[in-house]
Amino acid sequence: MLFIEDNNAPDFWSRDHYADDPNHPLYNFQLEGEQAPTPSEQRQTTNEKRTKYSSFHQVKAPRHNLTKPEEDIFPKNSLIVLAGQPKIGKTTIAIALAKAIATGKPFAGQKTKKQPVGYISFDDSPREISEAFAKHKDITDKTPIFLTSELEPINTRSAHIEIEDFLIQHRGDATVIIDSFHAALLDARTNDARAMRKLLNPLKQISERAGRIILIHHTNAYGTRIADHTQLQAAVSQTILMTYEQRAKCRIIKWQSQGRGAGATRTSYIASPDETTFHSHSFDPRQGLDRRDKSTRPLLRALTSAPKTVAQLVIETRLTPTRVHKRLRKLIELGHVSKRHGTYELIKSNKR
Repeated sequence: MLFIEDNNAPDFWSRDHYADDPNHPLYNFQLEGEQAPTPSEQRQTTNEKRTKYSSFHQVKAPRHNLTKPEEDIFPKNSLIVLAGQPKIGKTTIAIALAKAIATGKPFAGQKTKKQPVGYISFDDSPREISEAFAKHKDITDKTPIFLTSELEPINTRSAHIEIEDFLIQHRGDATVIIDSFHAALLDARTNDARAMRKLLNPLKQISERAGRIILIHHTNAYGTRIADHTQLQAAVSQTILMTYEQRAKCRIIKWQSQGRGAGATRTSYIASPDETTFHSHSFDPRQGLDRRDKSTRPLLRALTSAPKTVAQLVIETRLTPTRVHKRLRKLIELGHVSKRHGTYELIKSNKR
C-alpha cells in the first residue's frame, strides 16, 4: 500500500482551503453577465456566512443562582411518567396528587408548590371521574382543578395546542395530568424506539417552555419496569415506579423515583388506608414476611447493626453462600437492601 504525501496541498482544516486555487469550482460559479468574485472576496463572504449562520455556540458557565429553588415533589418544566403496578389504583393516586398540588399541601410527606392543575381523563367517563373527585370532601369550587374528558389523542396537533394553551394561560406555573398514557394515544407504536421518541418530543418541548406534564402509565405485572419501549424512560425528565403490598388495614406503596437533579432519585414508602388518604410511612422490611421463612429474617437482623459483605453474612447467619446470594437479590429487588462496593446495607427508612 502506497501513501502519497503532497506537502504543497492546502490545509483542509483552515478556512483558506481553496484560497490558492482561483480556478476551483467554488469561485467559478456565477450568473450570466456577472463578474466572478476574487478569491479574497469569496473568502470574506464565506467567513461571514459561517459566522452568521453557525448553529454552534461556545458553552458558557451559568451564573450562580443565589436564591435557593423552592422544594417541590416534581421538577419545574418537566415531563414525568408516573407508572403504577396493575390494580394499585393509579387514578385514585393521580387525583390525590392533583388535589395536593392544587392546594399546596404535602403529598405523602413530600412538599408541593401550589398551582392550578389540568386533569385530562381518557380512561373514565365524565360521570365516573366526577364521582372519583367527589370522594375528596376538601375539593371545592375554589380549588384550581380543571377537568376534561373530551380532549383529542395526545399525539395529535390539536391536543398539543390545547395543553400548551392551558399552561400559557397560567403563565407556565401549572401542571397537566394525563390519565392514562395508553388510552390517550391514537394509532401509536409504543414498542418502537423511533416512534416513541417522535411521540414524546412534542410533549417534552411543551413542558420545557410552558409548564409541567405528568403521564399516568402502568408497569409490568411485577412492577419491576415501565411498560413499553425503554425510550419512554430515557426521553422523559423523571420516572416514578409504584408497587404495593396489601396489609390488614392499609396498602404500603413503594415510590421509586429516578431523574435528573438533586433529590430526584429516591425511594420512599406511602401508607394508604383508603382511596383519599396518603401519608408517609417508615417501612420495616421485617413486617409482612412469611413466618416460615428461616433465611431472610437472620439476614435482616445481621444487617441491622452495620453493612456487611457476603462472607460476613455467611459466618454470622450460618447460611450457605448460595442461599445468602439468593435472598440478598430478592431483598434488593424489593427495595429493602442496597448494595455498595461489595457490601450490603439495610434500608431502614425513607430516603430523599
